[in-house]
Amino acid sequence: LGLTDAVVFAGSADKVSEVYPRAEVVAMASISEGFPYAVVEAMFSGAAIVATDVGGVREAIGPAGVLVNAHDPAGLATAITELLRSPNTRRTMGAAARLRALRHFTEETFVDEYRSSYRRLAHVPQTSRPARPRVATALAARFQRTARAWSAGTRTTSDRVGLFERHRESRE
Repeated sequence: LGLTDAVVFAGSADKVSEVYPRAEVVAMASISEGFPYAVVEAMFSGAAIVATDVGGVREAIGPAGVLVNAHDPAGLATAITELLRSPNTRRTMGAAARLRALRHFTEETFVDEYRSSYRRLAHVPQTSRPARPRVATALAARFQRTARAWSAGTRTTSDRVGLFERHRESRE
């Protein structure tokens, strides 16, 4: 390709946290994506990111990166080139990406969001739910107890897993 003087094809790396910060631009050219963990990892590094607009990439990156259509190599190349030609934009975009990652994707944020969801679920009035079979009612009661405990910060993931294992055993 004749790019050896201009581009580093990093290949695989054991510690991506050491690779991303060295990049001037991180390009993620997926054609399909669920939750874009690699994009979020790059965001934490403060790198400027160009990514394809697939799956959850738009939601994760927000305004802190450049999105291009999937299957559009020319659009991807143009976006990368524009960022390479603009060091100020790269720095600004990288800082915005890091700030967004710190705001939305830390372990503390995930735990807080789960706790908030459990709090909402634990306070749903009984009258708003349709009648259920006895097994579903028993499972819902256990889930509500677990939700209340999680919202109080007294349960662990293993407690939640145990709840589903007990349910599975009761059905066998």
